[in-house]
Amino acid sequence: MKRVLLFIILLSSFFTLNSFAQTRLSGGQAYGWYVIDPPTIPGTPDFSDVFFTDDNTGWITSSSTNNIFKTADGTASFSTQITTLTTNAVHMVDANTGFSGGASGFVYSTIDGGLNWPFFGTISNTLTDIDFATTTQGYACGFNGTIYSVTPGGVSPMTANVGTINLASITFPTTTEGWACGEAVIVHYSGGTWSTDQSYPFGSYNGIDFVDNNTGWAVGDNGRIIHTTDGQNWTEQQTNPAYILLDVFFLTPSEGWAVGSGGTILHTVNGGTTWTLEGAGLTNAILREVHFTNSNNGYVVGNGKTIVKFGEITSVEGGNISPGAFSLLQNYPNPFNPSTKIKFTISDFGFVNLTVYDVLGNEVATLVDEYKPAGIYEVEFNLPALRQGPASGVYFYQLKAGKIVQTKKMLLLK
Repeated sequence: MKRVLLFIILLSSFFTLNSFAQTRLSGGQAYGWYVIDPPTIPGTPDFSDVFFTDDNTGWITSSSTNNIFKTADGTASFSTQITTLTTNAVHMVDANTGFSGGASGFVYSTIDGGLNWPFFGTISNTLTDIDFATTTQGYACGFNGTIYSVTPGGVSPMTANVGTINLASITFPTTTEGWACGEAVIVHYSGGTWSTDQSYPFGSYNGIDFVDNNTGWAVGDNGRIIHTTDGQNWTEQQTNPAYILLDVFFLTPSEGWAVGSGGTILHTVNGGTTWTLEGAGLTNAILREVHFTNSNNGYVVGNGKTIVKFGEITSVEGGNISPGAFSLLQNYPNPFNPSTKIKFTISDFGFVNLTVYDVLGNEVATLVDEYKPAGIYEVEFNLPALRQGPASGVYFYQLKAGKIVQTKKMLLLK
């Protein structure tokens, strides 16, 4: 009876969410938040924007160094690209063509995936954001109420009608409608002109995103999130003085994320009716931008070389996970014979136990049973080392570290 009970507990823990990294299961795989520490990026640059053209290919700008960092393997490694001055924003219209900008209003363009970022023009004031409605029509905003049109032919000033208010974010779901926000203002582009026809709760707004010409969200100080369904009238979804929100990104009208100070990551799956805090404890950095390619693959960047990724935990390469996250990775190879390797990460110094069980709950092997400091570890489960070789079939390996327990299954084929 005890063996059956233990097996039930093992199965239950296999489907238990990791409360530290907010892991969730989808299609039989485990997904969660974890911190990336990219060894190919020197120093601790402040990351200001992130944009991915597919799950693995992306660019990250820096507001503290004259660099844009590109990854082609989902942040496992980066190449460093050079700009004349620091950059605050980047938008790629395809894998080769894109635009970036920042200090002194400089706009850069690339046609080779960022190998070269030549000067393209200037919007005269510090550029804060870029968005493209189509592959050939984009818009940029910045300080002192600056908004420019950006096309392959160059940059052209537009009249924003907001005086000298600094604008922080811009969004264009289509070529006919657009919005920008900033210091206590939301401004709307329609019919070829910008106007202040918006009705919204008073506050300073740092990020804005629309999924169509009616449905959008804006975030700002005091954790404020507001929402519109008609492109003009806004209602408040939440406020929280504990943090400042700096960016918002919606993948669909239902699912979106907001990020901000103190490592805050918020997630909604019902259009913002409710927001859930995720990734608690992973970082205390100021998170400045968020970008998702699908529900199970997303990136958040911030100050101090901070990259937080949401992805398939079992596919994470060792060496890139910060000790700030608890994770038990899938063994490799799997299926296996005669040996396999198991990687895991622990967040704090403490007693760690890693044990292998058969389907009846019998203990097959204890691989780790000692105190360990925070870090990334790899151990080998080797059949020849066992006195009695286990039979072919499904086995479970369970990691216990403090109050956190995770279990995964593996398959032995003889």
